[in-house]
Amino acid sequence: MIKRSLGYLPLLLLLSAMTALPLAILLLTSLVPDGTHPLDAARELTFIHYVEVFADPFTYQLLANTFVFAGGTLLLGMTIAIAMAWFVERTDMPLKQYAYIVIFLPMAMPGFITAIGWTFLLNPTNGVINVFIRDLFDIADDFGPFNVYSLGGMIFVAGLSIGPTMFIMLSSVMRGLDPSLEESAYASGANHSEVMGRVVLPLLRPGLLSIFIYFFVTAIEMLEIPLVFGTNANFNLLSVTVYRKTAGGDIDLPNYGLSSTYAILGLIIGFSLLLIYFRLMRQADRYAVITGKGYRPKEYKLTKFAKYFAVTFFVFFIVLKLVLPLLVLIWTSLLPYLQSPSWTALQTLTLKHYVALFNGQRFPLAVANTAILMVLTSACCMGLASIVAWVIVRGRGFLARTIDVLAFLPHLLPGIVIGLALLLTSVGTPLYGTLSVIIIGNIIRYLPFGVRMMTSVMYQVAAELEDAAYASGASRFTTFLRIVLPLVLPAFANGIVWCGSQAMKDVTLPLFLASTSNVVIAGLMWETWKRGNGETTAAISVMLVVVLLCIIAPLQLILRRKTQRIDAAFGAAI
Repeated sequence: MIKRSLGYLPLLLLLSAMTALPLAILLLTSLVPDGTHPLDAARELTFIHYVEVFADPFTYQLLANTFVFAGGTLLLGMTIAIAMAWFVERTDMPLKQYAYIVIFLPMAMPGFITAIGWTFLLNPTNGVINVFIRDLFDIADDFGPFNVYSLGGMIFVAGLSIGPTMFIMLSSVMRGLDPSLEESAYASGANHSEVMGRVVLPLLRPGLLSIFIYFFVTAIEMLEIPLVFGTNANFNLLSVTVYRKTAGGDIDLPNYGLSSTYAILGLIIGFSLLLIYFRLMRQADRYAVITGKGYRPKEYKLTKFAKYFAVTFFVFFIVLKLVLPLLVLIWTSLLPYLQSPSWTALQTLTLKHYVALFNGQRFPLAVANTAILMVLTSACCMGLASIVAWVIVRGRGFLARTIDVLAFLPHLLPGIVIGLALLLTSVGTPLYGTLSVIIIGNIIRYLPFGVRMMTSVMYQVAAELEDAAYASGASRFTTFLRIVLPLVLPAFANGIVWCGSQAMKDVTLPLFLASTSNVVIAGLMWETWKRGNGETTAAISVMLVVVLLCIIAPLQLILRRKTQRIDAAFGAAI
């Protein structure tokens, strides 16, 4: 047993280097004077940055703004997700078999691109929708009536962006409700509202709260949408402040001490939410409803009007999240300069922005780097996640449990914290300013997802299959490669695609770790947007979304068909 546990030691050291070391560097940087490297032997620890941060009223306004933004984003996103999950999982909504495919399509539109699309639509001066409304109602004012550069505008776009992912998590929760509990309540004389309030909602509570906590951290770390709107909206957030203190500006130099201290605040929030999450999970068995007895979730019958409303709700969301932003981005990318749709503007359409991108040097370099980033991130992340999951499922002892904790730890860390920690860790090393450091950052960010995905599947693989391989003389590596991995290959392939698409569209890490040589498509988009070249940004955005749609749409069609076959087999069995 001791020898087997010692075999986990290299994996433990690797995970420690990936997670604990960057966090230690981040903490040290917050405790050393400005201009001092955290690993300098002659350093003197100081709390001057903490005094500066906590003594400044701006900090508390910053936290209040962040919580308001996160709360509003979650309220909108969860409202959308709950409605969609309920219609799909618990009602006889028409065309529900296509809902999963349709709802995954907006995930090809990164939040950064959605935000850019809505700036073209609702810019208060020349936004397409605002200009159309002013012309339609003959409004003389050249401002409004809508202003996307506001807290409401940021919450609107952010809520649309997290809605599909929240739907994915909520749908599995709603699918697991045992209908016998609801039927018993109805048989006892309870009406519909009483069943919803006293049976369904209490059963959903653990799942809803855990999802709320997960996405609260997601909203706090959100950087790209506040960066697009925040300056004009004059609404400071914690994530934007960490980035600006790290990047500096035209006048101010980068202040790593202050940025690290602000990042520590985000880390404290994440760990606090983790403690709440663990407390909720200790009580989760009180709400267990999936047992060995076969059952199907109760399906509520909708009225004719409700069916039309449900389908319209889905269509309206897809239009807001995907169709309108993508159409305005295509339109903008084909114009010499931004104009409202008209016959005159139609005659000026041009492909010069696309031609300029491919004729330049930066875009081909960004495409090549992004391809390398996607392949290496997805392969390395899922390869490591598979090994870690196998150790968690089959391992015993303190080292195996420690590996589980270290693999889960990045899930608590906002992307801005990981980006800043890697930036500070790589300074003075060969990794600084290379594509490798972005790849490492992506592996750290997506490892918890890969581990949880592979762990859930590996629990279903019987241990006697591996025991038979060991009895035949196979090594542990051979057993894993030829027995375990082929059995979990579908989940492994899904993780490969998910990690690759996430790495392709992520903006946070390229913003912190960008250099002249490691530019990627998402980072190039921010560069062109920051320079005020909206037409070029629109052209890059269109190409990125089209590629992601070509990846996500076929995958979801295949997965949905497989899921339907499994559900059909399960239904026949019960």
